[in-house]
Amino acid sequence: MIDFNKKYDEIFEEVFKLNLNEESLDSLVYQMHPRWDSLAQMVVVQRIEDEFCISFSIEEILEFRSYQKGLDLVKNKITNDIR
Repeated sequence: MIDFNKKYDEIFEEVFKLNLNEESLDSLVYQMHPRWDSLAQMVVVQRIEDEFCISFSIEEILEFRSYQKGLDLVKNKITNDIR
């Protein structure tokens, strides 16, 4: 079984070049972090879709405005795919 949270965190760490010792992922919000612009948004979405074999709708991408909201969206998609 995939360590879901670890994989999700690694995507954010890599895309935003974060050092977890200094920055908290939970506080990441779109356009509030200097590296999270529209291009980074699309890179994060693509990496998550590839890693977890899911696909976001346009509405979901627009909802994906923070680390936590993205985590909730992904967990919901994975849970619904299992059912």
